[in-house]
Amino acid sequence: MSKVSVFGQSYLSVQIPAGHIGWWRFEETQDSVTPAAVTMGDYFGVNDAFPDATIPQTVEGMVRCAFDTRGGTAYGRVPDAPSMDIGNGSMSIEGWIRTEQNNGTVTVLDNRNGTGAGYSVFIYNGRLGFQTNLGGSPLVYQNYAPGTALTPGVFAPHRVADGRWRHFAVVLDRTIGNQLTIYIDGQAVGTPATPLAGSISNAADIYFGRVNPAASGTPLVGALDELTIYNVPLTPAQIVAIFNARSAGKHLWETPPI
Repeated sequence: MSKVSVFGQSYLSVQIPAGHIGWWRFEETQDSVTPAAVTMGDYFGVNDAFPDATIPQTVEGMVRCAFDTRGGTAYGRVPDAPSMDIGNGSMSIEGWIRTEQNNGTVTVLDNRNGTGAGYSVFIYNGRLGFQTNLGGSPLVYQNYAPGTALTPGVFAPHRVADGRWRHFAVVLDRTIGNQLTIYIDGQAVGTPATPLAGSISNAADIYFGRVNPAASGTPLVGALDELTIYNVPLTPAQIVAIFNARSAGKHLWETPPI
């Protein structure tokens, strides 16, 4: 367990929930003048991400360093692996994001074959969204971006594109019924949706910060931190605990803390 103090406020790390299949902490510091091409490591050393465009840099994140997309020109790619396939099962994606992109659709994370089968995390007019896609011809997909329309100058709890670090979580729960819930800063946003039933597995890579190369879309201009994918549905209590840990972050304990 680690303890971090920020402006007089102390935060305690939380144990990462079970079911994690990828955890990218973005702690690889780089020289801002002559950055070296480095791997954006999966903390478990199984599904490392690789820079495929302008070499990414790290900036100050919510938890130590964060992945800077360098104005939308840098991104990461995780090669396809069986361990990352979700199939008909449950999944969760959570992490921290910072951006000011309030207009249109911005891709945060994409795991699809072109516009086909898979899933993606996006921002639509400042609100976080999630797509489940079964592929097929014609395509069978569903977009879900809860929350009301944004009013300029008015704070909206569901808005993520306000230039601050915001925690987000997407939970696809197929264990009890079939439910999709999006959380911002530990709180569920809007009414949970009923996602498409069916497999979302594919042979596609996972992209951070942009749409996959076989589709068109707007890249993320901002930063990501502590991005984690699970093959289980996180509980509301687990999501709140991660948010409350803030800069102390998640921790991997070999034995339970005292």
